[in-house]
This record gives sequence, C-alpha cells and structure tokens, in this order.
Amino acid sequence: MAARPTPDRYVRVQQAADLLGVSATTVRRWADSGRIACRRTPSDQRRFLLTDIEEIASQASRAARDRPAIDDGGRRDGLLFETSLELSSSLELGAVLQSAARRLTMALEIPDCDIFRWDGEAAMVCLASAVSGAYDETWVGERFLLADWPCHRLAFETRSAVCVGSRSDPRLSSAERENICHYDQHSFVTLPLVAHDKVIGLVDLLDHRERAYSAPDIAAAEAVGQLVALAIEHAQLYDEVKRLHLGNLRALSSALSAKDYYTLGHAGRVAAYMTMLGQELGWSQEHRAKVENVAFLHDIGKIGVSDRVLLKAGPLTSEEWELMRQHPGISAEIVRPLFDTELVAGVRHHHERFDGTGYPDGLAGTYIPIIARAMCVVDCYDAMSCERPYRHALSYRQCLAELRRCAGTQFDSEMVEAFLRALDKLRRRRAQVNCALSIRRPSLPCAAFVTPIPRCAS
Repeated sequence: MAARPTPDRYVRVQQAADLLGVSATTVRRWADSGRIACRRTPSDQRRFLLTDIEEIASQASRAARDRPAIDDGGRRDGLLFETSLELSSSLELGAVLQSAARRLTMALEIPDCDIFRWDGEAAMVCLASAVSGAYDETWVGERFLLADWPCHRLAFETRSAVCVGSRSDPRLSSAERENICHYDQHSFVTLPLVAHDKVIGLVDLLDHRERAYSAPDIAAAEAVGQLVALAIEHAQLYDEVKRLHLGNLRALSSALSAKDYYTLGHAGRVAAYMTMLGQELGWSQEHRAKVENVAFLHDIGKIGVSDRVLLKAGPLTSEEWELMRQHPGISAEIVRPLFDTELVAGVRHHHERFDGTGYPDGLAGTYIPIIARAMCVVDCYDAMSCERPYRHALSYRQCLAELRRCAGTQFDSEMVEAFLRALDKLRRRRAQVNCALSIRRPSLPCAAFVTPIPRCAS
C-alpha cells in the first residue's frame, strides 16, 4: 500500500493563490479547466502539489518576459477581458471584493484602493481595501459620513469620476486632506459604482505621488468600475438568497429536532458550544459566526433517516446503524451550497474518531478537518449530558471525566482540553451572575441562587 504524501508537500487553495499572485477563485477556475493539477482529500478539499505551483509560476514568468509589447489600448482591453472573467467566476462577495480591489488598482497602475458601499443614510461603509496590491482588512467596516467628504459626495451626486491631483486641491475637506496625509498619499480618483442606474457605492484609487490623470486612464478605471459594480450587486443578491436559504434550513433543523423530546434543542446547544470552543481556540468572530451556522445544521441529514430508526426507544441494530451512519454525508450535501469546503467537511466528518475507527470515511488524527474534530467533542458532550430513552444523562462531572477518558482515541486531546477550559469559564461566569443576583435579594443566601449546571447545557 502506497504511503500517504506528507501534508507539507501540498498547499491549500488560498496558499496556492498567494504563491501564484492570483485570487483563490482564479485558482479554482484553473483547476476546473485542467490548467493546474490538484488532488481531492477525503473531505473534498483541494490540495496542490508545491512542485506544480512552482512550475506554473515559472511558466507565467517566462511568458511575461517573452510577451511582445502592446499599446495602452490593447493593455486596457486585455485588462477588461480578464477582469470580466475573474469577477464572473464567483458569486462569493468576499472573493469578488478581493478581485475587484486588485483589478481596480491595475486599471491605473495605482497602489491603493478602497471600495465603499452606500448605506442609504448619507454615509459609506468600507467593504474592501488593498494596499500596494495586497488585500487589507484594517479598514473593512469603517463608516464615513458623505458630509465630511465633499469630493466623494460630488462623485456620488454627479455619477462621474472626481480626480484630485495633489493635496493642495481646494475641493478637499480637512478630513479628506488629513486622511491622505496620514497614509502618505498625494492624489486619488473617486469613482461611483453604478449598477442598473443606481449608485451602490464608491471606489477610491489612491497614489503616493502627485499625478495628473489622463482621459484614457479615467475611461479604463470607469470601465472596470462598471464591471465591479455589477459583480458586487450580483454577489449581494446571491448573499441574500443564501441568507434566506440558511434561515429555511435552520427552521427545518429545529423542526426535525422537535420531533423527538430527547433531541429538542440539541442543534442550538451544539452551535453555542462550537462558538465557545472557537473563541477559546482563537478563531475570528467572522469565522465563529459561520461555524455557528454550520454547527446548527450538522444533523440536518437525519431528515433522510426513517423515523422508525430516529425515534427508536432502544439500541439500534447493525442494519439500523448503517442507516444512521448515512446522515453526516446527507447533511454535508444539504449545506454544500451555503458554505465553503472547510465547513462542509466539518459537517461530513463530525463522527470520525481520532483513532480512525469512526465514520463515514475512517479518517484519523489531523487528517480529520479541524472543525470536525471540534464538533465531535461538543456533539458528544451534549449527547452525554442529555437523557435518552435507553439511558440516563450523565452528570456534569461524569461528562468531563468521559471527555478526558476518550481523549486521544475518540477525541483530539487538544480539542478536549480547549473545550474543558471553555466550560470552566462558562461555569465561573454563571456563578458570578448568580451571586450578583443574590445581592439584589438579600433575604436569601448566595448559595440559594447558585444553580447546578443543567444536564443539557453544561
């Protein structure tokens, strides 16, 4: 049997994109068209061999050196064509914004770019930013009043580009001048983003030198801006459809768990535990929000399992277990349109065991996706702490002891330790709240308000 290739010989989609200097969406498109080779892991994630990445990068470098010179018109036509292809290759708003920021800076060969959304209340909110061609998250979410930014307000009202060639431009407000000085910028172009005759946002293209922008420069930037505006609008509509679909699936998951008194609330508790554990592991707030949603749906595949099996009051037969073991795969297929491959893999593999004896694919150790390893711990904890028709719930201390006992076999030991820390913090917070409540009711001792840890919610 051939040995598995070591993980460090392969890189993920985003790492491949960084190495090649393109977006993750472009890498996926190249893989789908056969331009670049990749392998699929059991969790359906793409992995690219480093030697292949280096060869592709080398070919691109040689092609760039050998390419004949073309005039500005040809360069801009090529830029618009490549922009159209790249922006249409994804409906994910994050990927579209990253591509848009990079493409807009290429239009004027300008280093910095900020993309703003009009929020309908005389203000703009930063959606994406690029500094020296690299995506930058530091400004994302910042909100600015148009009243403080007259050049931007002018672009918004006239629906045309506004060019500022130096800091001495009299149209600059003190806030605009202070901002560009702070970031050592000297000139900029503000473009309105217009989609279907409606201004949906603005773009700032900023340079670190004084500059006179020519009509062809502005025409190229406006053309790219039109493509960006349409791509952003489509991505936002797609996002709204996904939110509606997610809401429907969450409602369906709640209805499914409500069929059985013993699993009522299980999905919500697992989602909450995953958020706690993600915070303990240092995951970002944005990532935790996605994990919470996918964790809420981790058992939705049970809709494909007969009620005769789901609601059985006693232990399952071997045939019934085979039916039950199909639910992670069904869950993964249901949530696939809503989440990226990492999150979908977390759902598919949340019943894998660290020693490789789990299902559906028998993955072991770190070959199990990190989200699946985390979800396995919290899912089993909630199951142990709740009553079942065929057994009693374990106490809080018994649950903790069982997690420790199974660390390294059923569970990832690091995940167990992190979850135990999260549970201890929760217990301490609850004790503090209960003691604070007792101060408001001095007629009863503090101990009267220190409630035990509920069996179904640590």
